[in-house]
Amino acid sequence: MSDVRKKKRRWLRRTAAITTGLVLGWMAWGWVESTSHADAGQDGPAPIADPSSQVQPKSQLDQEAQTLLNTTLQRATNAYAIPMRVTGTLTGKFDVADQRDERSMTVHGSWARSADGQLKIRHLAEGEIELVNDGQRLWIMQPGSERYLSMPAQHMTQHNDTIALLTQQNPAVIIAALGDARKALLPPNATVTSCEAERGLVRIKSIEDGVAVDSLFDEATGFIVEMRTDFASHLASRGVTGIREAWATVRYEQHQRLENPPEDHFRFTPPPNAIEESIELPKSTSAQPEVTQ
Repeated sequence: MSDVRKKKRRWLRRTAAITTGLVLGWMAWGWVESTSHADAGQDGPAPIADPSSQVQPKSQLDQEAQTLLNTTLQRATNAYAIPMRVTGTLTGKFDVADQRDERSMTVHGSWARSADGQLKIRHLAEGEIELVNDGQRLWIMQPGSERYLSMPAQHMTQHNDTIALLTQQNPAVIIAALGDARKALLPPNATVTSCEAERGLVRIKSIEDGVAVDSLFDEATGFIVEMRTDFASHLASRGVTGIREAWATVRYEQHQRLENPPEDHFRFTPPPNAIEESIELPKSTSAQPEVTQ
């Protein structure tokens, strides 16, 4: 095994809560996906394929529901295109076989463009993970850790691990990062099973590889109200038994326009003596990143 591959594996073990396939940033998904990647012979972050070659999400909707879906996703795309600050609550429960975890935390997100057009982003799941994109570099750190990751800013939108993390912890942030609610929330091979309006809200349900997503949008503003992800069928399809509950929900309490953020708002300052581990993307984003420290 090459030195680079050994470094990558050590990095994955040390930062298991924020790496390949991680969806919750905490709980079951990292465990399930690390097993899946090991079976497939992968040991690094999974890159996104060329968008032109991706399979588009499928739909089981009639024409009226399809129109509502298209309108809602476009409205969400427009809503999150402006500088904004969001606050929500992330909760989840994992009770499978002898593994149990139940947590609740506040999540924050903010984004804005600099004078030269670079998108800057901050995501924080309190007590769990901090992610900062300053327009040049992407920084990821777990509170209390002695190590942090840094990588080119484009990693945020070019690799599935980071997108998966943000989609489940703070979907508003990944919509802003990708500039497209459909691309952010409906991955390739997803099937949209329903889209219905109910009392000023729009509920969109989809499923991909057994992972069921139930999203609620404000019909007037396009803002996400709530997103619930259920992993039970996905786990069962992997041969996991003793599944009682395996889900995560993020619910937003605040959407606020971000006006004149402080100069250091999108600046990452590592703790004293913390060790940086850098992931540099090769020229071809289909290749696996190299890890240095």
